[in-house]
Amino acid sequence: MRPSKPSIWSPDSNQTASEKPGALHLLFSLVVGGLMSMFVNDTPVLVLTMPIMINLAIRAGIPASKTLMPMNCAILIGGMATTIGTSTNLLVVSIAEDLGLPRFGIFHFTDVALLAALVALPYLWLVMPRLLPAHSASDEQLTRRFRSMLFPREASPGIGQSLQALR
Repeated sequence: MRPSKPSIWSPDSNQTASEKPGALHLLFSLVVGGLMSMFVNDTPVLVLTMPIMINLAIRAGIPASKTLMPMNCAILIGGMATTIGTSTNLLVVSIAEDLGLPRFGIFHFTDVALLAALVALPYLWLVMPRLLPAHSASDEQLTRRFRSMLFPREASPGIGQSLQALR
């Protein structure tokens, strides 16, 4: 068995976050993903960034699981920043308007979301990758086996016949 390459976010590493070779890439990706999701719905941004993040993780030798979840959280926080970032915000704006409240501007939620991002971004960048399990994209490509059972009725014409004969 080949010894595995140590993760750049392993707790026993004595490098600081900025010295680790992929940590700054993750920070940049989190910021860009959050900014993109402010103006485009969260789901398309996630679908767009997922293959990019998996590719970057493979190239940097980082398990994909340590980059995908922080990216998802950054995209959700970015989507909260504008009224068009998530469908939930659009729903809240339309309900508030139906109730006669003053109309919300596009950046009405931005100050609250930026405070949340200010707290969450260091956590997503420095802490979350250490807490997540190390699963790589190649783990998902392993063959999966399933077992199924069929319970025919007693009067079924297929009882006692092989699968080949039933085809």
